[in-house]
Amino acid sequence: SFVNPEGWDDKNHYSTASDMCLIAREALTNVHIAEAVKINNRNFTFASGQWIKWQNTNQLINPDSEYYCKYATGMKTGSTYSAGKCLVTSAEKNGRKLLLLVYGAKTDEDRFGTSKKIIELILNAPVTGDVDFDAKITASDARTVLRASVSLEKITADLKKRGDIDKDKSLTATDARAILRLSVGLSPLSDAKAALVTDGNAN
Repeated sequence: SFVNPEGWDDKNHYSTASDMCLIAREALTNVHIAEAVKINNRNFTFASGQWIKWQNTNQLINPDSEYYCKYATGMKTGSTYSAGKCLVTSAEKNGRKLLLLVYGAKTDEDRFGTSKKIIELILNAPVTGDVDFDAKITASDARTVLRASVSLEKITADLKKRGDIDKDKSLTATDARAILRLSVGLSPLSDAKAALVTDGNAN
């Protein structure tokens, strides 16, 4: 519910992080907006000869700021008494794009510092889109991850009665990879089933 164009506090002016995420994603499809939100500062000269310098308040794109993040590509800050310090950040590295939203922050460290840490953590992660991008996961490795994910590392009488996910040791590396990829959303269910069938263990 928007009742003013600036975002000032009003009992009838409100939105959610989900709303802002949708708006930000749509805004970035506009080439002019996408380019504008990257600009740190800009000098503008009027016809009278006078000039003004506009400075972006997003510290993540300011090379002179302690919060500067080389992956940040925008987008927008916002602050009001009710909303606190807010920030919508876009970032990109090697074609991987990230949209991060922070609301209700109390300090610049909360807003910019935390955002920078999250962006760098995600975009610098060694696994870039695949749980087994170098095909080095063994069946033993995969079993360990699977057992931990379902809390089988803490064996109880109840779990013993119900059995183990690999009690007969028939789970192969291919099986485990398919399950792992499916569990973290890297493969649709149909692909995971196909992998299991191909390996001869469609259970």
